[in-house]
Amino acid sequence: MRSAPAGISALTDIAANLFALMLLVLILLLGARSGSPSSSAQAPATIDVESDLVSVARAPLGSEELFDLLFERRQDSGSIRIDLLSQGLVVTSQGKTERFGVADSAGPHLARLIAARKTPIGLYVFSPRFYRAVVATLAASGATWREISVPQALKSGLTASDQGWSDDFIGLISTSSDRAQFRQGLARLLQSGRDEAAARAFRASGGQAQSNSIGERAAHWSRTALNAVVVLFGLIFIIWVEFRRRRALSADTA
Repeated sequence: MRSAPAGISALTDIAANLFALMLLVLILLLGARSGSPSSSAQAPATIDVESDLVSVARAPLGSEELFDLLFERRQDSGSIRIDLLSQGLVVTSQGKTERFGVADSAGPHLARLIAARKTPIGLYVFSPRFYRAVVATLAASGATWREISVPQALKSGLTASDQGWSDDFIGLISTSSDRAQFRQGLARLLQSGRDEAAARAFRASGGQAQSNSIGERAAHWSRTALNAVVVLFGLIFIIWVEFRRRRALSADTA
């Protein structure tokens, strides 16, 4: 019977041991990867103490009072209207509109307006960024005011906009001087805003999120199948090497 090549037993032993070591390292790496946090996970958002942790106790307004406050936002209203935006303040009074980049520069102007005119003051909060500074100015001037957190349906959809109000609401307060007409238009805007928000939530949860989850599951199963194939071929290679080694030993003994 034909004898095996010289040294094949030692070579097969070394090859089997090396591959077993590589297989062990692969398994350890896969375990460490599955236990580590996903690289695609987003970093937690930074908390802005000034804008995110402002809490002020206020007596809630009734629905009719909120309607009156929105109705007073009309262009021909005689009240003082203050829009608190994330970029600054918009103060409207006596048909004039002035913009301020920071609350400190608006303080003296507000104090003069309040001292000169004893008129109602409406505070329309889009962002809490300058809220405390403006409220402190109003309180120091001895003024009383009503405020509202502007509903999302009445806000501008442009993230970079310094307008605050949506185009539809701007059109409503520019044309509707009748309370009944204004009420109907306001109800229509609020309802359309709720429908749009519900549609966005449905698309986000049922459409995009579902497709993303399906894609993630497919990628996960693909990686799992690939890892299983690698391990399977490794075992087959070890069995083949061991078979060749035993066959060589049998040939030597024969």
